[in-house]
Amino acid sequence: MKYLREKDLGYEKEYVFTFPAYNMPFSTIKTELMQDPAIAGITGARDNIMNVGSKTSIPKWEGSVDGQNIMVAQLPIDTYFVRVMSLSLLSGNGFSPNATEGEAILNERAIAANGACGSCK
Repeated sequence: MKYLREKDLGYEKEYVFTFPAYNMPFSTIKTELMQDPAIAGITGARDNIMNVGSKTSIPKWEGSVDGQNIMVAQLPIDTYFVRVMSLSLLSGNGFSPNATEGEAILNERAIAANGACGSCK
């Protein structure tokens, strides 16, 4: 249990509250919660951030090796996810408000699996 409590997950878990919102529009939830001055930011994701079950194949992106597809877990998120979760990116800035469907943020492991990053682990 100590390992689970102290493991660095890449975000500040002490400030994160998650709940399922299957039958409510995210915009309604966000509007209501943002009325509380104690809430610093609200973001949304399609799955629980600790249990991402959806996977997809990424066939090609800039810098990838031709002909090699890799499977990655995917977590559809809203525009503000990176900022609200205080995630640090090695490159880029996350998504802009005018991001299009199909854009992605890849972690080092996904990039390394495709051979596009010589220094990734």
